[in-house]
Amino acid sequence: MYATAGPRCAVKIFREYLTRRPPETNSGDAPFFLAAITNPACMIWYKKQPLGENSLGSFMKSISKAKGLTTRHTNHSVRRTVISAPRKENVVPLNIIALAGQINPKSLDSYSSTSIEQQIALSPKLSKFIEDSEARKTPVEGKILSPPAASK
Repeated sequence: MYATAGPRCAVKIFREYLTRRPPETNSGDAPFFLAAITNPACMIWYKKQPLGENSLGSFMKSISKAKGLTTRHTNHSVRRTVISAPRKENVVPLNIIALAGQINPKSLDSYSSTSIEQQIALSPKLSKFIEDSEARKTPVEGKILSPPAASK
């Protein structure tokens, strides 16, 4: 993660998050996602309790609704985006594996999808391939055989 200019700088936001956690949860073995304090009375906004998977899921649902997003967003859709977006930008798979915490390069295959732009670029190539293979067929290959006549 690298710092960028602007209010959405991930490094700046992460540092703010660290200042709002209880100090004893800033060690390397503490859970990253912590449960929020509903009405914090001080600079600490989080409990020493890990945030559960269901809470993360409802958090994603709330964010989607608040932002008026039309598609359903889940914990897994964030992971899918983190993996598929760099793939569409032709980032080296080993770098994506390191980013996503995957172990096996084959595991990235299930996150593959082809963008509309990639489909448009690929379409003429596929058409040409099909046209070329049709042109290479011999008359016998291109002939449609009819089923044998039934015997009486």
